[in-house]
Amino acid sequence: MSRKFLKEVLKSHDRIFSVIQGLEADLLTMLRDVSEIYNKEMSVIRHHLDIFLRIYEEELSLHFKSEEEAIFPYAKDQNLVGDLIKEHIVISDKIRELKKKREADPREAIDILKNIIDILKQHILKENTLYNEMSEYLTIKEMNEIRDRIKKIYSEDDAS
Repeated sequence: MSRKFLKEVLKSHDRIFSVIQGLEADLLTMLRDVSEIYNKEMSVIRHHLDIFLRIYEEELSLHFKSEEEAIFPYAKDQNLVGDLIKEHIVISDKIRELKKKREADPREAIDILKNIIDILKQHILKENTLYNEMSEYLTIKEMNEIRDRIKKIYSEDDAS
């Protein structure tokens, strides 16, 4: 029962991964098949950027925080955790760059978005491996502590 939270984190990864894969496929198809539209219709590009930025604001930034503050401290492989935290920082930096480019030059923003998607896909695979390993050695008490920390992080966000 207390292993449910890890399954929920994995489900969250699956949702994010599914969305970014769909976005990636849509973007690549659109860039290949209808590049003329992108040259004329910046609103189409901004729409796709806005979808991703909304996901980041609504789910991904809080997801990163819950991993860093609630889950990662319990991981045995702290070298991997360090790499994952660095990737969170890189992704967050690229998001800021994406926001700037969205207004200034949406076509350049698409390249940044594709880069973020590539990083996220690999990142999620690494985290899934870590969480599967953790599910093998975490005690019930530790899982409950993690679950409670995650609930607190999300409830603090709801309150603000």
